[in-house]
Amino acid sequence: MRKVKFIHLKLINSEFIDVLYSAYLKLIRIKKILTFIIINLMIFYSMAQNMPNYTKVEAESIDLYNSAKWKGLIRLSENSINLGLDYYLLRYRTGIAYLNLQNYRKAAIHFENAYWFNPGEEKLLENMYYSYLWAGRDYDAKVLRKKLPDEMKERLKIKNGKFVESISLESGLGLSNDPTANQISLDQKNKNNWKHIFAQYDLTGNTHYVSLGFKHNIFSWLSFNHSFLYMTIDKTRQILFYDSINSYNKNDNYKLKQTEYYVNSDIVLNKGLVLTPAFHYINVVSNTITYSSYTLNNQVPLDIMPVYGKADTKFSNYVYSLAISKDIKKTRLSLYGVYAGLNYLEQYEAGLSLCYFPLGNLNYFISTSLTSHLQKKVLRVVVEEKVGMKLFSRLWFDAFITYGDMLNYVEANASLVYNMADIMKYKTGISLTFSISSNIEFSFHYQYVNLLSKFLYYENAVPIKTQINNYHNNLLIGGLKWKL
Repeated sequence: MRKVKFIHLKLINSEFIDVLYSAYLKLIRIKKILTFIIINLMIFYSMAQNMPNYTKVEAESIDLYNSAKWKGLIRLSENSINLGLDYYLLRYRTGIAYLNLQNYRKAAIHFENAYWFNPGEEKLLENMYYSYLWAGRDYDAKVLRKKLPDEMKERLKIKNGKFVESISLESGLGLSNDPTANQISLDQKNKNNWKHIFAQYDLTGNTHYVSLGFKHNIFSWLSFNHSFLYMTIDKTRQILFYDSINSYNKNDNYKLKQTEYYVNSDIVLNKGLVLTPAFHYINVVSNTITYSSYTLNNQVPLDIMPVYGKADTKFSNYVYSLAISKDIKKTRLSLYGVYAGLNYLEQYEAGLSLCYFPLGNLNYFISTSLTSHLQKKVLRVVVEEKVGMKLFSRLWFDAFITYGDMLNYVEANASLVYNMADIMKYKTGISLTFSISSNIEFSFHYQYVNLLSKFLYYENAVPIKTQINNYHNNLLIGGLKWKL
């Protein structure tokens, strides 16, 4: 009996300890909850103590607004907003202040916030529309335009979106020194002491192209850009056959012709957010000589005569691109990817672009683009730096440099495709855009392009050798754009 009582006492002590431990855990939980509540009450009390007085801020902002002290108004309002005081009139006045300082990107942000307080205010809609337009956010302006009252659009002479928004015409001339700098001659044979050689080499001459494009709207949030291009490239095919007795150098001047169609779509997903899919088709045609065989004349010394033929070349290239861009304050961030089938090979590209508007308008910008390019498991990186500014009331200037080995390379949402056989080492250039009127723009572009070409040949029956040649191209482009 004593033994049984002892066991029962031990069980009672164990249950009592479990109850005490459970109560201890509950006390800890209650303590944590109370601590959390007290800390949040202290934070709320501190914010309430520091929150600006509404009546005082409203009176000061009205005074600064009426006296056109825009910088002082911005300091007052943004400090008040940061401390938790946020309301329609404060946001609206701040937007007006930035609008007067021509910081349209900051103005748009405050007008957007004011819109949430009072979306039906007509004066707000008017100022938000122009802040979008002057900040370069045309796509947001088009979406907002549909919400503007007809009376306002008539008063401000804002036209409803037409099906065809603009038409553009562009023509370019590329001047190349490849034929004069790199043509193989008998002098070079003697200089290199070539005894027996066979080679086929294509020289790239001048380029001519003309393009016609237009932009049209489907909805306020959906538009398409189309472009048709025809290009001719002057080429020279050189077939060389030298031995110790005979020297044959056959040149054929021919034209490589390209017909291109490009289309992209701008899809406005949200304020400042645009998705841009694109497609580019290129058809390539050429006709030139080929080396087919040789004949032997039964003479002494032995006379070897090359036999030439003519061949047509026809093939198509395809490029698919997808880009998404987001306007964040003074910055536009873009991400893009490309899949291409150029010159019987596959290419993949991925990259990002960052454009910064330090003044909050289009008067000055700087941008950087970084693109990775993959072809046949070879990864290349291409970097572009660009700067632009407004020189006069109707004249804009920008300059750029792009560097990296560019071979079968795609850029600008697949609108520009470099499908040449030569490697572009770098290119640099300038552009001038002059606004002739509110509807007509003229642009001039100059580019200097540095390229490398490979000259492959067989010498003395030795395995194939490579000679690298360098040349450059000066490209002159003129364009007209008519806004309907």
